[in-house]
Amino acid sequence: MTSDLNRRQALAIFSSWGTLFGISGFMNPTVSAGHWTMKLPGRVLDVSHNYELDLQSEGVVLLGPDEDAKKVAFTMGSQQAFTERAVISDGGSRMASRLYTKAEMTKRFGAIDPETVSIPSTPLAILAMPERPESGRMTFHSFDQPMTSQVAGMLQVPLSPIWLDELATVLFSQKAKLSIGERTNLSADLVAKLFCLEEIRETSIVCEVEKANETQAVLKISGDATGRSLDVASKIRVNASVRAIFETQSLSQLRASFFEQREKGAISPAYAATTKIKLDQLPASVEITAATIRQQQASASRSPVLKYSSAPNRAEFQHNPQWHLVLDQKGAAIWRLISDGEPMTQCNMLFSAVADKNDIDLTAFVREVTESLKENAATIVTQESLRGINQSQIYRVEAIGTENDIELNWVYYLVTDPNGRRAQLVFVTDAQLKEAVGKTDMMIAESLQMQAPPVASNSESTAK
Repeated sequence: MTSDLNRRQALAIFSSWGTLFGISGFMNPTVSAGHWTMKLPGRVLDVSHNYELDLQSEGVVLLGPDEDAKKVAFTMGSQQAFTERAVISDGGSRMASRLYTKAEMTKRFGAIDPETVSIPSTPLAILAMPERPESGRMTFHSFDQPMTSQVAGMLQVPLSPIWLDELATVLFSQKAKLSIGERTNLSADLVAKLFCLEEIRETSIVCEVEKANETQAVLKISGDATGRSLDVASKIRVNASVRAIFETQSLSQLRASFFEQREKGAISPAYAATTKIKLDQLPASVEITAATIRQQQASASRSPVLKYSSAPNRAEFQHNPQWHLVLDQKGAAIWRLISDGEPMTQCNMLFSAVADKNDIDLTAFVREVTESLKENAATIVTQESLRGINQSQIYRVEAIGTENDIELNWVYYLVTDPNGRRAQLVFVTDAQLKEAVGKTDMMIAESLQMQAPPVASNSESTAK
């Protein structure tokens, strides 16, 4: 494999920069792409609960280019069992310490063989907290080893106990019992949290007491909402029932059905799906101690690190939660970093399938980068040689140039694994966002590891 880094070849199968990102819609570059820090340590709530979750979803996803998009039916099922103890931070935000004894998910698209995701071992201890104070999307801190992005996605479920607890706090804020006919309009902030959205534009979702006696009540949650998930518009319609227990001022036995429709975005296709959820609260079999939570909080002061394993390319690397997979196929992958609803940068990856016998030094790599950007009036800013976590050889070259009158920043990596395999990474960012994106590109490159392949029979093999 040579270090052929013709950027147009790398991007040709994905469309143009402007179409992908909608340059005019970029966020303010002063907003960090990093991790929101919750005020710790906060107040640990008194009670742990066990939860059993069953989620079943079915719908249609649009795959392929817009003009040739095809509807593909999909189903998804997930079963989870965990103990949870909630924490209220000093700033008033919620987080939860969880101990998972089961978490698995099966997805099927059309006639393709189903894909199964599960936690690697049990029990799995995590600390769950919102990405930002107003966001319903969660980040998950795992303390034994980096969690895979596939597992983190599986744990991102709507109507989570942590936010049902917040709903209970709202309902019981000024009373010890609930009465038939009482209606509470749910705030946009709470709706966003309940349904894993980052922003709510309109909502008519209400919680109404349908039945009540001296000890408990049955609540109905219903209505519509429009908002945003990551970078795309989303519409939801919900019809749910949940039991309110007066003595503990808690909610249990959730039964929900909701419809969601999302537009096509920078990291996901358009889809529409109906999801049914059963969530039961049970007495805790294991107590999560306050000391354990304090230790988790101390370890969660930095952004969580996720791990991605690529089956087609027999490779893995670490990344922060704001990086999202767009494409993973044999020889190539695409990732995009989304922050505050906007795509901020893109990473194109090219992988060799076999060991490469050809040597290349940093000077030759810089020459090839310069050649690939000759039509962009690019200037090389930095060039350096690094070592990866498995002692891989890494060349890093950064350049500034223009495309369509927009100043862009390119960061090229050539990663050579000790076993001889190579990968080429190209990060492309609006130059105004360079500081906001930070060093997330370096984490990916330095952690990249590739499984050993058979030695190539010829002298060269280039991933396209």
